[in-house]
Amino acid sequence: LGVETEATSTTANTFSDVPNSNWAAGYISKAARLGIVSGYGDGKFGPEDSVTQQQIIKMIVCAMDYESKADELGGWFSGYLSVAQELGIVSSDEIVTSDEASRWQVSMYIFNCIHDRWE
Repeated sequence: LGVETEATSTTANTFSDVPNSNWAAGYISKAARLGIVSGYGDGKFGPEDSVTQQQIIKMIVCAMDYESKADELGGWFSGYLSVAQELGIVSSDEIVTSDEASRWQVSMYIFNCIHDRWE
């Protein structure tokens, strides 16, 4: 998204459980300001928690600025899945669950997200 310099220089603490000393604090704070992540709604983010397949799809859809379309299509989670399928991030027959996302799944989703845009 072209915000790495700003993210790495950010010292603002967005979530109570993400200390400024956490290596990802600036990235988490920037992602929150961009609306890509929102934490648990109680001021906490869970920086050591695993990310689920559904959560990573939601983050990618938001990062691509399709959150309003996802909301129009039903919001969590069906609307995000519909947008992800439409954009080719996931196939229409792929089952996306609330299970922990593996590294290969995250890599595949991101690759699918940017692949067509590079060609």
